[in-house]
Parts: sequence; structure tokens; C-alpha cells
Amino acid sequence: MDYSCDAADGIGRGGKIVRPPRSPEITPFDFYVWRYVEDKVFAPPLPASSEELRAWITEAFATIDVDMIHRVWD
Repeated sequence: MDYSCDAADGIGRGGKIVRPPRSPEITPFDFYVWRYVEDKVFAPPLPASSEELRAWITEAFATIDVDMIHRVWD
């Protein structure tokens, strides 16, 4: 399995920040956020273009509020 990222991404093996798979730096909050964003973005109907996908991802992150963050950490 290849965990490398584009050098422009800066995260992953070979990038500016080197993190092995299953890095201890990944917290339960990280898992929660990505699952939440996936559920928001990839619900039907799917985005029709990369620009629309980018907008949906941005919108999903914007809906995360402080109460959600506190619930995850508690």
C-alpha cells in the first residue's frame, strides 16, 4: 500500500511532514471529523464537478461547531 502524498500536500511519507501509517498523532477527533465530512459530502446526489466537490467539503467543515468538538473530546 502506498502512503505517499504529493509533495505539494506536505503530509505523508515523502512530504514535508513525515507520518507513518497509524500515527499516534491521529486523535479520535481526526477520525470523527473525516467521517463527518465524508457523510456530508458523499451523500447522494454526488457532486458533479471538482469545483462542486471542493465547495461541499468547505461547507461540511464550516458546519462543525464548538459543541460538536466538545462532545468528541468528552
